[in-house]
Amino acid sequence: MDFELDKRQQELREKFRSVAASTVAEHARRHDKDASVPTEMMEVLHKAGLFKLCAPVELGGNGSSFVSTQQQLAVDSKATRAAP
Repeated sequence: MDFELDKRQQELREKFRSVAASTVAEHARRHDKDASVPTEMMEVLHKAGLFKLCAPVELGGNGSSFVSTQQQLAVDSKATRAAP
């Protein structure tokens, strides 16, 4: 099975890395400490397209594969773990 990312998947990964580095990480520590839900992040992630990764293109989604979606979740997960 080939898990290499194609050009589109690599572009999506970089987009989410940028979003994660610039916004997710800075809020993660506070939300972990307060056991709160990062509602302000929902709009940021929505605008970045995270919530439509696996939705078909014909329904307004990105039509991403399972592998590509897992890559984006891994990026987000790493950003929150890296919060000081």
